[in-house]
Amino acid sequence: MKELINTALDISRDDHKPTLFKLAKLQEEGGELAEAVLHHEGFLPHKTMKEPLVGEVADVILVALDILRACHPDMNNEELISLLSYQLELKSKKWRKILPVLN
Repeated sequence: MKELINTALDISRDDHKPTLFKLAKLQEEGGELAEAVLHHEGFLPHKTMKEPLVGEVADVILVALDILRACHPDMNNEELISLLSYQLELKSKKWRKILPVLN
């Protein structure tokens, strides 16, 4: 997984679109993910999806990594991955506490 994140960050380094464009792209991909989830759950049986749900998840992750790179151009891949790993650990602990309350 780390190699895939490195590759995504390397690709993002060469993408010089404005960060606000990337944010709008994330929203677009989020909408496509929502549509894929609705289809998966049977709410859009009439639709033919261009990509599977997991493909839409991948798109959201890639655009989010692109935004992370754009907001921290001074950091190298290792620093970004370390920062992201730390935050994922923190957020995972938070989710573990919240999810039982939501169920």
